Parts: sequence; structure tokens; C-alpha cells
Amino acid sequence: MPRHPSRPLIFVTLGVLITAPILWGASLVLVLQTLHRPARSPRGYSSTANKQEFHWNVSEVALEFRNDLFHISSEDEWASLIPKVLLPQQSEDYFISMHQQLHCLNLVRIAYLYFHAPPPNMSLQSFEEVDMCMEQLRQNILCNGDITLEPTTLQKQPDGSMVPLTTGKNVIHRCRDWQKLESLLEHAGEGNDIKM
Repeated sequence: MPRHPSRPLIFVTLGVLITAPILWGASLVLVLQTLHRPARSPRGYSSTANKQEFHWNVSEVALEFRNDLFHISSEDEWASLIPKVLLPQQSEDYFISMHQQLHCLNLVRIAYLYFHAPPPNMSLQSFEEVDMCMEQLRQNILCNGDITLEPTTLQKQPDGSMVPLTTGKNVIHRCRDWQKLESLLEHAGEGNDIKM
């Protein structure tokens, strides 16, 4: 029987159940756009910019959030979310924050699944990484505050009350064009310079 973390199970479960729908909605567009992308070899990003922010020429696009879900327990689909790109001939490694956020979301997914059907490789250290990722995702959501207004519909609760909820479906958002970012990274991974 797998060993559960030292925190009371109810608090961890509630935390996952409360934050999972929020994170799911925030990342749905990223997930949908990268589902059909094949997995590549391990990734790392490097820069001689000495820990300075890259100034990518990535424009904004209007994207509609949809509910075209894939299965939460499909390891292959989740593995396809994070592109594997290496920028050659650089001395320091960096990760694109968007990719780190997707990695963190995947860890939250694994932690969520753990409580429903514990996988053999989930350890206390994995839960500690999930805690770190939850905080990173919270800060990234605040940093990239999406001010799109999402319409609500009344949903009946188990106690019979009606509360306004939103699914985020069929709502247009202004987003950075991550497909262009992926294209720039792939181009750079082939030994080409990135135009910044």
C-alpha cells in the first residue's frame, strides 16, 4: 500500500479539488493546441543573455477556450504537452515559463490521480514538488492576469441552492501566440539564431 503524505489527506484532497478546475480552465487552450504535437527528446533552453528576459517577437492572437477534453489519465497525451527543444552552444540553461507551468499542471494531475488510483511511483518528494508547482502556478496566473469576462450560468448544488459558475467554454481570449514561440524555439534548436 502506498505511503500517503504526512499532511491530513482531506486538506491535500480539498486543495487539489479546488485548484484543479481553475488550473484546468486556465491551461485548456495551451493543452488543446499542443495535443497533436509529437514528443521529442529532453529539453533545455540556454542563453548568453545572462539571466535576462528574452524579448521574443511573439504577437497576440484571439483564441476561443473550448471544452475539447482529452483523458486525464492518458500519459501519452500529457507527455505531448511540453515541447522538447534544446538551444545549442549556450552556457546556461533556462526553461520557458509556459513549459514549466505545463509541467507543474501535469504534476498536479498526477497528484489528483494518486488519490483515485495510486500509481507506484508517487512519493512524498513528488508531493513536495506538487506543492512548489501549485505556488508557481498561482503566481503565474496572477502575473498573467487574464481579464477576459466569462459568462456564468446558474448551476444547482447538492444542497439545492443555485450558484453562478463559468466553464470558460466558447470565450475568446487575447493570448500570446505560443505556436509562433514553439516555431521560434524549433528553428533555434536546429542551430539557427533566435531573432529577439
